[in-house]
Amino acid sequence: MLKEASTIAKNIKKYRAKLGISQDKLSKLAGITLHTITKIESGATPDPRIEKEHFAIFYLDSRNQEIKREIISVGSLNANLGHPREVFEPAVRNLSAQIILAHNHPSGDPEPSEDDLKITKRLVESGKILGIEVVDLKIITKTNFVSLKKKNLI
Repeated sequence: MLKEASTIAKNIKKYRAKLGISQDKLSKLAGITLHTITKIESGATPDPRIEKEHFAIFYLDSRNQEIKREIISVGSLNANLGHPREVFEPAVRNLSAQIILAHNHPSGDPEPSEDDLKITKRLVESGKILGIEVVDLKIITKTNFVSLKKKNLI
């Protein structure tokens, strides 16, 4: 198995060089992170925990003090589902007045996707019905982050 992985890594590097494609461009074309490509080409095994989106919630009281935080779902490389049911059931149980949502983008691009914006809008609307304010959604990468509130998208 290790020999097969080494052969795959060499082939990826060889064909990337033959086509004149940078690691960054291959990352975008293949939909995998630059970190993963670098690890594969070096023969290392990527850490699957890093390569998936994690959706976290910070539950706050009425004074903006953290009550609890938890990861409510782990998605795939580029998708994660934050359904209102999974978000607000623990928020109600923890007597939260507000929540802050956060998830990572393994791709390294912190800009919100169309899905991020749609899900956020749905969660904000659900929160209004329940009386639990969605304060912000932060998208985090290894080197940067974006606040949807600061971009006036919430």
